[in-house]
Amino acid sequence: FRNALCAALAITFTCLCLIGLNPNAIAEPAPVSTLSLGYAPVLSRQLLESRSKSIIHYFKQHHQVELRLEHSTDFDDYLNNALHNKFDLTISQINFAEAFNSQLHYQPLLKSSRQFHVLVLKRKDDETINTLEQLRHKSVGVPEGLSFISALFSKTLQAHGIDPSNEVDLIGFNRHDQLFLSLLRSEVDAAITVEITLKMASHIENKLATVHEIPAGPAVFSASPNLNKKQQAWLSKALQGFAATDEGQAYLAALSFDQLSVMTEQELTQYHAFATPLHQKLNHRSSKTQTEQ
Repeated sequence: FRNALCAALAITFTCLCLIGLNPNAIAEPAPVSTLSLGYAPVLSRQLLESRSKSIIHYFKQHHQVELRLEHSTDFDDYLNNALHNKFDLTISQINFAEAFNSQLHYQPLLKSSRQFHVLVLKRKDDETINTLEQLRHKSVGVPEGLSFISALFSKTLQAHGIDPSNEVDLIGFNRHDQLFLSLLRSEVDAAITVEITLKMASHIENKLATVHEIPAGPAVFSASPNLNKKQQAWLSKALQGFAATDEGQAYLAALSFDQLSVMTEQELTQYHAFATPLHQKLNHRSSKTQTEQ
């Protein structure tokens, strides 16, 4: 009996060691079988698909969850997709995360620990623009008026004594790649973007120079009301697990996100003022949808 007991204890100890070495052996089964992921449309579809291969592969291999991309052609399309809950998970600028949370009941899960910056760019060979003050009476390509970075840029111009509505010609673009192309063609004198967008457009980065940097907060991973609280909690944990792997680190580095940490609703409130135009547009579209129904 003593020998049998010792043998049983030895087997139990071995199993526990094996489980300890392989966390997936006791991993909680995923409460979902598919997830849709939508990015704010700051990058081309081709770049997003290329950068997302590792996270798609990870969720399939480790959680048997099919992660599919839900593309938005521009920011208006992105708002419509969020309004109609076409995303289970979305990654966006913090103003969109705030508007989606307060208007559409999206739940912030995680944020990039690295703060982003809005970049004011010029052509590298242009010697006429080296400071913000030299943007007076120049044309500047900006993302559409609802964009957080456009609002930050206008506020920064005002802080430097420049009236963005009268002293600078702001030209809106729906997509950043179109904005870059217009700048390189000398159709605008300068442009604004975020670091991640410029980094991913590496083929043109060496043709541009930064005039000024503006702090713009973190990127936010938000879960839609398609997912219940249990599913949201699982997704947050799964994303943190992915972030701890080598492939997760490479994915985050490619997006300039660095590490991920928990994001709370309270943290979003400080960005409410920048999200006001988004609130107004979501309210308008929500009312229009209800009227049509």
